Amino acid sequence: IENNIYLARVSHLSGMPEEAIKYIEELIKLKNGHITEEERNILFSSLKTLINSRRDSWRTVNALESKEIKNQSTLLPRITELKLSLSSEIEQYINKGIELIDNSLFKAASNDELKVMYAKIKGDYMRYMIELKPKDKKEEINMYKEKADENYKIGLNMCNSLSNLNTTKIGLILNYTVFMYEILKDYKNAYIIANNVYQATLKSLN
Repeated sequence: IENNIYLARVSHLSGMPEEAIKYIEELIKLKNGHITEEERNILFSSLKTLINSRRDSWRTVNALESKEIKNQSTLLPRITELKLSLSSEIEQYINKGIELIDNSLFKAASNDELKVMYAKIKGDYMRYMIELKPKDKKEEINMYKEKADENYKIGLNMCNSLSNLNTTKIGLILNYTVFMYEILKDYKNAYIIANNVYQATLKSLN
């Protein structure tokens, strides 16, 4: 356990996220999912680094693909291949995070705050998956919409015991409103929920 903790720290500090994840995975097995805050931070910040860098690349390539489609470029198959490769890598890391949450971390969570955090992460991951899907893949998009909504609501149902100033709670609710606004196009309810969070937080500060 000590060796894996040390190597996870070194990998994380050295900018080697894939290696850091491997060591944390081993720790999760050794500790039956009961990892520390530091270990959780290393795991999810490493996954975030790997996912977000590829999401940024995917968006750039996606914009270029649209341009090449308009221009009827002969290079279109190459850029489409690159986009699909990036999508596959993003899905791989997302599925890794979901697998660890579902198989170990959520079950081992000792309090509501941890469970809310895991539900939020899964909701976010489902939201990222929607972005990757072509518009004609309506079945897949709807499936991920349902899964995102389900996970955000699981987190929301566990929020009652948390303070209005709890950052995990605020983060979950605000990300849920982003999902409602950007994906579901439910602008009115997204605004109402976000405003309610703002008002409740102000009230708790006074």
